[in-house]
Amino acid sequence: MVRKSKQKLALEVLPSGHFRKKIKYTDIYGMTHTKSITGVTELEVLQKIEDFKSGRLVDEKLTVRKAIRRYIDAKSSSLQPTSIIAYESILRNNFQPLMEKDIQSLKPIDVQQAINTEAKDGKSAKTIRNALVLLKSALTLNNAPLPKYNYTLPPQKKKKAELPDFKKLLQVINSCDDATLKLACLLSINCGGMRIGEVRGLQYGDIFEQNGKKYIHIERQRTYVSGHEFEKGLKTDSSERDVPLPTYLYDMIMAKPHSSDTDFVINKKYHVMDWQLKKLLKDNGIDNFTFHSLRKVFATKMSLLGVQKEALQLLGGWANSVVLDSVYICTPKEAIENGISQLSQIVEQVLNEEEVKNG
Repeated sequence: MVRKSKQKLALEVLPSGHFRKKIKYTDIYGMTHTKSITGVTELEVLQKIEDFKSGRLVDEKLTVRKAIRRYIDAKSSSLQPTSIIAYESILRNNFQPLMEKDIQSLKPIDVQQAINTEAKDGKSAKTIRNALVLLKSALTLNNAPLPKYNYTLPPQKKKKAELPDFKKLLQVINSCDDATLKLACLLSINCGGMRIGEVRGLQYGDIFEQNGKKYIHIERQRTYVSGHEFEKGLKTDSSERDVPLPTYLYDMIMAKPHSSDTDFVINKKYHVMDWQLKKLLKDNGIDNFTFHSLRKVFATKMSLLGVQKEALQLLGGWANSVVLDSVYICTPKEAIENGISQLSQIVEQVLNEEEVKNG
């Protein structure tokens, strides 16, 4: 028979001599539960109750899969729809050997082994890093943070693909019969290296005039994920910017029928435009080129024209020059060949002068 303790919190004394207290709590879904907290001593039970109320004691045994599921559900109202889709994909495809493990028993070695498996399966460093961030966040939310550890990820591939000849690229784009596709490409090349999401998010009301010159205000983007269109904010704070709009592009934009300032200038789904552009370029001998490559074309050409790095960074909305230098500015093969040629001429000239001097 269970006897009642005379303690203030009315702890139960079990036949084993241990103490117990049942408390009620509400989970993240709004469901009410009763949890039994036991201990060898009254003090231990009281401490466990305090830990539970302060979040230092988990309310139930959870697997990694359930912890991530709970994290996604808890954040669903505050996350971007694209983030939720990405998290759902991680839950289905990444760190599968960890998913049925109890979060309380998870160790850094388990996570590192899962990272190694992901790398062997060909997952990119970015994909693995995103999965690791989600895992850490889910465990922390469920009161079971991983111990601090410097996990080893596969090296980030930063190989820069060689860009096509600038003149040839413009000629191919200009030959396109689809006016919408042509305009989208030219906006990216000529207007601050606009991301395709920013191009598709551009509305007629974003065009304004100042001191007799036309500008576009970049403040939103549209993305297409898993069959759904999403309008959302820009990638970074520095991505919001005003960019000069050349007259020829302004005329092309205004030639398109529209009824209000909130109409989108480019109203075509991304996957359709992506397929059209790749086919157009491949038919003209240009492979491995995407819409995002147009942003590299912009950065590279502006750098070759001698535009100051600070100005280029502001125009393109890059948060810092490190990414701009390491990813977006490419060195054309012609520039390398021209540099070697100029150096060779100088060397040859000096050598000839020495021969003449020495008779």
